[in-house]
Amino acid sequence: MSFGEVNSLRLGHFDGSNWTYGCPFNFDADCKPMTASAVETTSPFCAGDSAFLKVNVNGGHNSKTFLWSTGETTRFIYGQQGQNYTVTVTDESGSTATAAITASSVNSQNAPSNFIL
Repeated sequence: MSFGEVNSLRLGHFDGSNWTYGCPFNFDADCKPMTASAVETTSPFCAGDSAFLKVNVNGGHNSKTFLWSTGETTRFIYGQQGQNYTVTVTDESGSTATAAITASSVNSQNAPSNFIL
């Protein structure tokens, strides 16, 4: 069976010495709907910190693969502050869903650059 294509099914009966077949039945095996969303699970705290980004997936067929605009292929990535990222999720049937996110930024305008603790 192939997803997203017309498939043909035909039943057969074996009586011990001969096969007889019924008429073919055509059906479309639609892909399972899939949605993806990118979220920031941990925001940056300081000016040089990264944001921790994750893709959430609902639906689709079996296992998924991930491809971020950075080339990374994991569910989680670190994102630089203020940068835009996209992720494409592909399921086993070949269906895809895309999500985009901009990593948040810390307003460090009022923070001293030579602060030592």
